[in-house]
Amino acid sequence: MALTLQQAHQQCQQLLNAATSQVAQENSADPLSAISLKKLESLVDGVKKVKAMMEKEDDLFSGSANLSEFKTDELNNMASDIREASRKLAIVLAAGSSQFQAQVQSDVATLTSLHAYFVPAITRDLNLDELVLVLTAQQHQHRRHPGSAVCAHGCYQNQCPHGCATPSISLIGGFQQEPTASGTIKKLAKHLTRLGQHCEQICTDGATAKKQKKDKEAPKDTLTKEVPKLVPLLRSHALRIGIAKGQHLNTSRGCGNVAIITNLFEYAAVEDAHRQLEDGRDRILQELTLRKLEAKMNAQAPEKCAAKRQKMSEGEECE
Repeated sequence: MALTLQQAHQQCQQLLNAATSQVAQENSADPLSAISLKKLESLVDGVKKVKAMMEKEDDLFSGSANLSEFKTDELNNMASDIREASRKLAIVLAAGSSQFQAQVQSDVATLTSLHAYFVPAITRDLNLDELVLVLTAQQHQHRRHPGSAVCAHGCYQNQCPHGCATPSISLIGGFQQEPTASGTIKKLAKHLTRLGQHCEQICTDGATAKKQKKDKEAPKDTLTKEVPKLVPLLRSHALRIGIAKGQHLNTSRGCGNVAIITNLFEYAAVEDAHRQLEDGRDRILQELTLRKLEAKMNAQAPEKCAAKRQKMSEGEECE
């Protein structure tokens, strides 16, 4: 079918509009199409790593951790952090139970609200921004209705920054008319060639995404199971360790940020965390005291030192 340049442009414009709509629909059907399998697997590894860290931290405050396995510098640092966390929780508790208005939040909302209370290693290992994006996409996928103009990320499809928007392309050379018809046609041909390459790349990326979609099911399921187990541990971490870092409560200016904690936690949870901090600090100080006595006695009688340490660790009195 012979067409003029203008007719060909009109036909291509219609085809481009149809293709753009199809790409948006397919991307919204798979909210993780823009997330590679490798990235998804790395998020799973990060969640598992942080969960193991949090479980070890939980052991420390539950009394089941073997403090003799920690270095003295580590114990001193922990004692300092716990002392500061305990002081800040005491400030929060002083607001009174009537000030606590904790509300049930989703895992995504909790991670977003508490991220300022995570030590940097947690935010880094979780790759928190990417994790929240993935979890948000999964949430909206379950809530979305077929045919909805809102994509899986909760955005209008033509405004979504995560891959559901119209695919973008970079063209070099501008669109100004050249001095001659030949020059203008060559520029047009250059742009059309680049556009053709871009369309081929979209097809290749789409084929790869479809191929990986099945492989992504396992890590997606793992995240669905592991994140709900991790979030309670992170909430405890925020109260027992994270709150000791920085100036989250704005204590230097009248504790203006206490409401952040009172809106996220119940009074009983903060009270329990405060008690765990005090108990944990007592155990750490006891271990440090034992080490000092051990060093002193070891210089005098190494064999008696070992026996006395055993008695003291069991709560017996030594002569």
